[in-house]
Amino acid sequence: MNQKRRNFLTVLVIILAMVITACQTKPVEQPADTDINTVSGDFTGSASGFGGEIEVTLTIEGDRIIDAKISGEKETPDIGGRAIERMAKEIVEKNTVEVDAFTGATMTSKGVLEAAAKALEKSGLTLADLAKVETNNTASQTEYETDILVIGAGGAGLTAANAAQEKGIKNIIVIEKMPYVGGASAQAGGLVGGGSKLQKELGLTGDSPDLIYEDIMRGGEYTNNPELVRLMADNMGETLDWLIEDLNVPIYDRYPSDFPEHTVQRFFVVEGGSTGLTNTLADEFVKKGGTLLLETRATDFIMDGKSVAGAKALDKDGNEISIKAKKTILATGGFGNNLDMLTADISNAVFYGVASSTGDGHKMAEAIGAKMVFMEYAKMYPQGISMEGTNAGRADPTSCLTTTNNTGAIYVNKEGKRVVDENLDFVSIKKATIPQTDQMIFLVMDQTAFDMWSKLVNDYPSPAGRVTYEEQEKWFNSEGKPIFTRGTLKEAAELAGIDAGILAETVANWNKMVASGKDTEFGREELYELDTDSKFYIVEQRLRFATTLGGVDVNTKLEVKDNSDTIIPNLYAAGEVVGGANGIEAMPGCMLGWSVNSGRFAGYSAAEALLSK
Repeated sequence: MNQKRRNFLTVLVIILAMVITACQTKPVEQPADTDINTVSGDFTGSASGFGGEIEVTLTIEGDRIIDAKISGEKETPDIGGRAIERMAKEIVEKNTVEVDAFTGATMTSKGVLEAAAKALEKSGLTLADLAKVETNNTASQTEYETDILVIGAGGAGLTAANAAQEKGIKNIIVIEKMPYVGGASAQAGGLVGGGSKLQKELGLTGDSPDLIYEDIMRGGEYTNNPELVRLMADNMGETLDWLIEDLNVPIYDRYPSDFPEHTVQRFFVVEGGSTGLTNTLADEFVKKGGTLLLETRATDFIMDGKSVAGAKALDKDGNEISIKAKKTILATGGFGNNLDMLTADISNAVFYGVASSTGDGHKMAEAIGAKMVFMEYAKMYPQGISMEGTNAGRADPTSCLTTTNNTGAIYVNKEGKRVVDENLDFVSIKKATIPQTDQMIFLVMDQTAFDMWSKLVNDYPSPAGRVTYEEQEKWFNSEGKPIFTRGTLKEAAELAGIDAGILAETVANWNKMVASGKDTEFGREELYELDTDSKFYIVEQRLRFATTLGGVDVNTKLEVKDNSDTIIPNLYAAGEVVGGANGIEAMPGCMLGWSVNSGRFAGYSAAEALLSK
């Protein structure tokens, strides 16, 4: 090709590019003689986030993004909402659509970045066209000194910080590796409050510390550390009163579920979900003068001989921070999101917990010789939905329980046989699931049952259990995981890989037992017929977990022991990073119950040790 022809083709390509760009931007906003890099107006792109559609509108003047508006109403307010807020700010400040993802909000961040890129594309500009902005990187403080350092801003850590403040300690620092507070506590369904004023006001009588103690020990199959169980049983009512009256935590004056694991109803939830607990505790702590450092990840303890003297940490830019402390409280949560720390039995289950559960505190404690107990256990539940294979998913426990309590929905295995009384406690359903093929059972529903379940999971208050109508429809139209099928009973069974012939016999036998008024297989009392003329729906039910049960060994002052059962001076621990309080199981509400009770007394113990000197 000669030089003249090459030049002609180059000019033609440039002209075509200009024409395409002109079509992408609004003619009324672009004068005919405006340069390609001088764009003016609003440009919108959209993409899928965690809970639904995310829309990003960029206001661009020339080579500058002067405003970014992001909408994502279905994203979780306390994680996705914060991601949206920060990313919108950074898009403008850094004048780019390639900003950092928000830790712990992977899907929301991905949606924002994709939508922002589409918005920029509609403007006709590329990243290279945007003016480079020099960001103001002011050096952060690298050395601190404090009376008490709390590592982790979940329920345990924030409760500990508030408790220490109550005792008169003013100089307290709480550090948290995530950009928000909460930890696994923010995902909890509720907490136990047996013996509380609220329990009595609701007419829930018959509870006592001894009954609470026996229930928790039985729930942990009597493997629990009895001293820690007694600490929780004797104080949980007073702790709930303290949270309500002294710290303004908004606990519902009603209760959502009467869990069969508890002899007496003692399970309560926080208004607005459990994030209402951690957000309130954080606000109270800061209001009283406490220092909260987010995006600050602890890496190692600072040691003074055999005593803990604080911790080293990294800020969000990777700068090392040294925090010297007279007392340190470890409250870093669990390790469910760290496959390297999970046994094979646990790693095969669906993890629906928080991104922050990576075992950082466990590793720090082990490095200084702390004694670790129950490390092979996690709080396993049934009724998990695997979105992406192992270690990722959702959970719909109360939705399933409500549905089976009020409709003819049943659980079957891959062979099509019913496996359990569907309305038993979670542990019993879990134990019925474990021996089944692929450790999985299926919820079989007719139209009436599905309509109830579908609405319940769409409206589920926690993102860990919510399955929107859009997601349900998407999954019914997809092959593979998760297993969601529908059609005639035969069609739904075959799509789910269940023996259709045996399932038909199981349904027929179920209806026969309903007609007779007695479940002769498993003794279920709530009997409702399945409509065989109806469309059927089948949804997978896998083992799932959000919290681990293993961690450091502590005494009743929440002081951490080493491998020779000697106390490690100046180190306390609370919450999920402690092993033993719940044994090898945990009843509903006891994980969060342990977090706030252990946090409260860890804070008291650390403060009292300081004040006694």
